[in-house]
Amino acid sequence: MKDPRMIKLAHNLVNYSCAVKPGEKVLIENIGLVREFVVALVEAVYEAGGVPFVTIKDPAVERALHAGAAVLRRGV
Repeated sequence: MKDPRMIKLAHNLVNYSCAVKPGEKVLIENIGLVREFVVALVEAVYEAGGVPFVTIKDPAVERALHAGAAVLRRGV
């Protein structure tokens, strides 16, 4: 079940804070995994006529990537 507070917050962010207009491109960047809120934002952007783009970053994956890059830099 969707949390009505997330839906309301997403609606307020998209329609009032950002004032998304039809056809406007919107980048939604999420660090961590708060899927429900990202989904609510995507739906709110579509309802406002915008075009959402989503980037989801997971801190555990980022650490693994940086650790691997450090190994490559050392030549191992």
